[in-house]
Parts: sequence; structure tokens; C-alpha cells
Amino acid sequence: MDIKDEILKGITVLYVEDELIPRETLTKFLSRRVAKVYTASSGREGLKLFKEKISKIDLVLTDILMLDMNGLQMAEEMRKLRDDLPIIIITAHSEVLYLMKAIEMDIDGYILKPVDYERLVNTMYKIVLRNQQNNFALHVANELNNLLKPISDFISLASQKISKEEELYESLQNAISASKTLEFFIYSLSPKDEHDIKDKK
Repeated sequence: MDIKDEILKGITVLYVEDELIPRETLTKFLSRRVAKVYTASSGREGLKLFKEKISKIDLVLTDILMLDMNGLQMAEEMRKLRDDLPIIIITAHSEVLYLMKAIEMDIDGYILKPVDYERLVNTMYKIVLRNQQNNFALHVANELNNLLKPISDFISLASQKISKEEELYESLQNAISASKTLEFFIYSLSPKDEHDIKDKK
């Protein structure tokens, strides 16, 4: 098993498609490559299922044209609940207006119909890998900040008790400066919001 297969085997996908045959075909394909596939036959059903499984779903794959609620409307509602949710849409060449809307919404990827399975897998892999890297960077940044804060607090407290004429004061000031530089560096590694994450695509 290569790294791509290993990463995809650890994710849960919600797939929304109103046409039975394409839904069953792609679900069967996905089931061999990811840990779990939830399926829905409409936008409203997809949104309902997402709300029920919100903490478990790593990626949403959806058709655009559906009768009760199109894929982009559904995606908009999902993003209100989880603004970091990765979403891939499936689209046809004729759906230009929907594509423009998808770009405005910062949809993570789109696949043209008929679905190229190899391209779909590669797109899923890149999106999931990027999110895992961002989450790891955020975790490391938070851990480093937690370790750094008491050191910085101690240095600040110590500097207040030492005369400015003493040589040690200058050393402490340098340490404070270095500490703040490190804090800025750590902060720069950490994605601040969904737009920062998308910009790394």
C-alpha cells in the first residue's frame, strides 16, 4: 500500500448524488479506497446526514444539479457549520454559472463528468494531505506556544526585578526579543482561517 492509499484509507466521505446508477457505481469505487462512505440521494438528505455525522466526515463529494437543493446550496449550508470542510463538486461542461459560483465559494476541487476515477483519487489525496499538514502545523504551533508562554512570562517578570544598569538585564532583554521572534515564527506557521488554508492550495 503506497502513501496515497494509506492516507485515503483513513478518511470518511459523504457522497451526494441524485442519480441512482452513478451513485451506486462511484460508491462502490470509493468503498474500496476510503474507510467509510456515507451516501445521500439529494441535497437536503445530504445536509441532514452531514449534521448527524459532522464530526466524522473528512470530505464531501457532491453533484451540482439536484432537484430539491443543488450541491452548491448544500455546500454553503455545510460550510456554515464547518468552515474548514473540504468539498469536491462533480460538474458537467455546460454548468458554467455553477462553476463560477464554486470558485467564489472556494470549493476545494471539481471533477468533470464523466468522472475520471484516477483524477478523482488524486484530487481527494491532495486535499486530504493538505488538510492533514495544516492540522499538524496548527497542533505543533499550539504546543510550542504553550511551552513558550511560561518562559516568556518568567523572563518578563525577572526583567522587572533587575536594575537596568546590570548586565543581566540586557541579556534578558535579548531573550525577550528572541522569544517574541519565535512567537511570530510559530504564528506564521499556523493557518489562521479558512482563507489562509485555501491560499496554500
